[in-house]
Amino acid sequence: MLRGVRLDRETLQTRYALSVRAVVRVGALLSRGVEITAAVLEQARPGSPTEGLLLAPEWVRGEAPVTKETLERARQRLSPEHRAETDAITLVESGEVRVVALEEESLAEIGFASAGAAPGEAKPQTPSPPPERPGPLSLDFSRGLPHILRPEEAVGLFTPEEIGRLKLRLLSGVNAPEKIEALRRLTLAPIPAEEKGVLLLKAVVDDDPGVRKEAAQALRSLGMSADIAEAVGRLSEGDSRQKRLALGRLQKLLQGVSEGEQAVLLAVLLADFRTQSDLAVLRPTIDAIGLFAPVFARRPEFLQDLTRRVAEHLAVHFDALYESVLGLFRALAAEAPHAIIDPLWREMEQIRDRRLRAYLLLLLVPLPLKTGRKSELATLMVETVAGWDDAVIDCRRLSNGLKPLGEPAVQALIRKIPEAPEGQRVFLVRLLDDAAHAPSIPPRTAGRGADMLLDLLRTAKRPLRLAILECRLCHHPAVSEPVRRRFAEAIVSGIHEYHLSTAYTLLELALRRLGRAALEPTFSVAKSSPWPGEREVALRLLGDLLHDAPADDAVAKKCAAQAVGMCRTIVEEGGPLRQPAATTLGKLCGGRAVEPETVRRIGEEALSRLGKVSSSYELVEILRWIAGGGRTPIDLRMRLGMVFIDLIGMPFPENIGRERRTKDGTVLEIGAGTEAYTVFLPSLIAGLGALVVAEDVSPTYREKVIDTLLGKWNDLMQAKIVWGPANTVSIAEVFGAVGRSACTPIYLKRRVIEALRERIVNMPIVRVLGEVFEFEEDSAGLNDLCASITAELLKMTAEPDYQESEDQAVLCGALGRIAGRKALANEKKESEALRSEIVRHLCDSARENLPEARTALERLEKSAHLPKALRKMVTERIEKK
Repeated sequence: MLRGVRLDRETLQTRYALSVRAVVRVGALLSRGVEITAAVLEQARPGSPTEGLLLAPEWVRGEAPVTKETLERARQRLSPEHRAETDAITLVESGEVRVVALEEESLAEIGFASAGAAPGEAKPQTPSPPPERPGPLSLDFSRGLPHILRPEEAVGLFTPEEIGRLKLRLLSGVNAPEKIEALRRLTLAPIPAEEKGVLLLKAVVDDDPGVRKEAAQALRSLGMSADIAEAVGRLSEGDSRQKRLALGRLQKLLQGVSEGEQAVLLAVLLADFRTQSDLAVLRPTIDAIGLFAPVFARRPEFLQDLTRRVAEHLAVHFDALYESVLGLFRALAAEAPHAIIDPLWREMEQIRDRRLRAYLLLLLVPLPLKTGRKSELATLMVETVAGWDDAVIDCRRLSNGLKPLGEPAVQALIRKIPEAPEGQRVFLVRLLDDAAHAPSIPPRTAGRGADMLLDLLRTAKRPLRLAILECRLCHHPAVSEPVRRRFAEAIVSGIHEYHLSTAYTLLELALRRLGRAALEPTFSVAKSSPWPGEREVALRLLGDLLHDAPADDAVAKKCAAQAVGMCRTIVEEGGPLRQPAATTLGKLCGGRAVEPETVRRIGEEALSRLGKVSSSYELVEILRWIAGGGRTPIDLRMRLGMVFIDLIGMPFPENIGRERRTKDGTVLEIGAGTEAYTVFLPSLIAGLGALVVAEDVSPTYREKVIDTLLGKWNDLMQAKIVWGPANTVSIAEVFGAVGRSACTPIYLKRRVIEALRERIVNMPIVRVLGEVFEFEEDSAGLNDLCASITAELLKMTAEPDYQESEDQAVLCGALGRIAGRKALANEKKESEALRSEIVRHLCDSARENLPEARTALERLEKSAHLPKALRKMVTERIEKK
């Protein structure tokens, strides 16, 4: 029977020197039941008439079977001379198979059959086609693999003693070539398939990659897929690139293999994971192992080895592998939580190296632990952290892992801190403060933490006391008012022991956070403490606490009345506490706890003494708070404004310092005139700023104050006067308050914005402009200003002079505020174009890890004026860490 050539793509192209297009056509014809003989393929060289005949489209058109008419239609496409050269090609039908052959090939079949027939035979047998030429072996295994070594032959060659020696060599040998030889012989040995499979599974997890590869190939004799065997071989002995390709192939093959093949794959992956050191291969190996989570649930014997190898690899590549390993263990826990938690816990308990132990503890945190085990885990983590140097990065990592444990972590810290080493307590207290503010912490537990801190505050040394002052837990909402009061008493009773400016700042911050509970203890210290430094801190704090007290708070009103008398006495008597007492007195009068009659009396008394006593600067400080106070009578406010306008127009000292040469060099001597710029002038500017935004000030009066400030601003811009950068920025901030105030007419807002624009190159001015334009106001003039100033700010973001991160941060903050406006310009198209450009710049800056850009995007996301497309862009950028 005449048959065509059936070879794979590569062999076909190599043997007959066909073009790629011709090889594709041969494959397509095979799919339609059409074969081509070797004689025809030899003529189908690239560019030949035979190739043109085979590539005609008629062969693959339609659903009907290929016939001789198909061949003739294809032949008609050729030129006459080429058509003549293909006349000898015909189509032979043999059952359902069509063969494209030369006409003489049919005769050759009969002739060769007759030459080989015995005398007297009427009809020769149809011979098998001879090999076309030497080439790869081609066998038909459709009825199963033939027995190369028949069972009866194997029994004679493999005695029981020989089989036993081969098994022993495979299971206990140390020489890889000997193991490979034993594997090859055992594959042919006459032993049951189950026993042979057990031996091969032992070999497939061998430490030597050559043995693993040979075992995988041997498993083919038991029915394992050739694709899997090939991938396993590459995974065992290939280089880094081949291993990554093999891992990708295994992940695709996983869904279509049997359970036995899955067990082989898993064993090979774990064996390679055990000995692998290449980071480029470790990550995909971990991902591949994660796909076997359902298999792990049925084969828990693999898990203990896996956890041990994970710890070893994390010890070397923690940063690179932690996320992948965490994903693997989460996948395993989703299938069988206790099957993975138990071996991981046992491995953690067996490890004494603190660093490796920390890594396994971190892996346990996100797994679904029972309540009792979660408490045990929190205790182990706290014990590990408590004896560690908190400067070590792994200690920090472990401590950060405590917070997700919630209440068990807080309880473990409360138990451990009192007995921890002195050097570790500061770190643990800060850790407790963070953990206690998680939303899941019950108020009762937070209260226990605060009680423990209060006990420590009374007896601890200075470093720990300072750490407790920083804790937010002291003023946690769950902390009762009596406990807060005891905190305040403990803090103020030891103020004199610190003697550090930074410590005083912490003391003030801690007492301010405690709020009303700190009021009476603070007043007691300010009134009767024998230490001046302690009284100064208490005086400043007293003004802050009472300035914000509500008018209906009886305790605050009583305390304020007593504090007013005490501060007036200190200011009149003079001394080192005169300045803080004046500031506190001003804050008291500027708040709501002091009656209007008292405010008027103190204000008029200060006005009457102004310029007549040496404490005039302190009197101005008192008056500047009264000028903006909520309970100041309107007539007194107006008088104060006129006084401030006169004072700010006075000439200020020019020579506030001098240089003097000595034998040790040049000495700069600063005179008393500096107070005019550091105390007196800032008070005047602050007073005018508070007055100009007061609601009860008339428009005419407000315009007069703004005119005065604008005049001084112009003098500063033209260098007619020099007040220093701090005072210049203070005036700019007053202009910002004017621009944001709803009481300010539009024309005045435009004037102050134009004034600020003259110094737009300064970052404090940029910040103020951003705050001004954040305020919504329906005005065509303001919209025009907003459009032009926004364009200038966008241009500045690309200029070389503003590429420092501090400058970019201010620009992003200002632009983010402007982008949230309803209208950035009068024309909607221009407005949206500016908004879109701002959003793109903020997204680019956030991509470069500029925190202020991300903050601006988070604020902008809440704006009701952001179009849908830009909101999507902002949200996607925020979600990307």
